[in-house]
Amino acid sequence: MTATNHILTGATIALAVNHPAVAIPLAFVSHFALDAIPHFGDGTEDVFNRNKKRIFRIIVFTDIFFTVLTTTILLMTLSGKVSLLILLACMLASFLPDIGIIYRFFREIKTGKWDKPTSPLMRFHLAIEREKLWGIWVEVGLAILMILLIRQLSI
Repeated sequence: MTATNHILTGATIALAVNHPAVAIPLAFVSHFALDAIPHFGDGTEDVFNRNKKRIFRIIVFTDIFFTVLTTTILLMTLSGKVSLLILLACMLASFLPDIGIIYRFFREIKTGKWDKPTSPLMRFHLAIEREKLWGIWVEVGLAILMILLIRQLSI
């Protein structure tokens, strides 16, 4: 799932729950629920070769751009609707499991080799991923749904 959709989901949870002891862990768990849904990706089994593809890198940097833009817009528009600390914490928690994948991505580029993950959480995370080319439509639909929910919850 794109980082943009993860943070939109985290923001939705922050608005809906607005209690940090429940919202933050729920946002963290939402990451794995979203990644288990078929979502955009080229379905390449060989992650190392996928990471070298130009189109993959374009998608990654486009997602980074939209994630920063979306985060900025959410922080500006939801100020006063929910604690900004809870909002930020939920958005971060919903994206947090991908930090390990980002680290691996840059390490693999630097070292030129791919190592099997040793962490049980990382192995679980990679095992549940369901990337499909047609998953872009799932991503678009989820983004629209989360934006509509955020709008409704912030009224």
